[in-house]
Amino acid sequence: MRTSEPTPTQITSGTPMAYLSPEQFSPSPSASPGVKVAGLNQSTKIALLIFGAGLLLTIIVYLIWNWYRKRKAAPGPSDDELI
Repeated sequence: MRTSEPTPTQITSGTPMAYLSPEQFSPSPSASPGVKVAGLNQSTKIALLIFGAGLLLTIIVYLIWNWYRKRKAAPGPSDDELI
């Protein structure tokens, strides 16, 4: 005799597992507002974004300044030759 326990395909109200979308098994982390994604809240994400943008801007300004300094000093002797 068979028991009346549902088979794995009948657990979700008779819908076969092959036809279930992944969202029905595990809802996406951003499904409800206020859910922390990867352990970071909104203000931390904004702070990291500002920090990364500032770091990138600093690197770009340094590279441009270094290029400008070398270009301006190109006709004369280099710093090593002055010693």
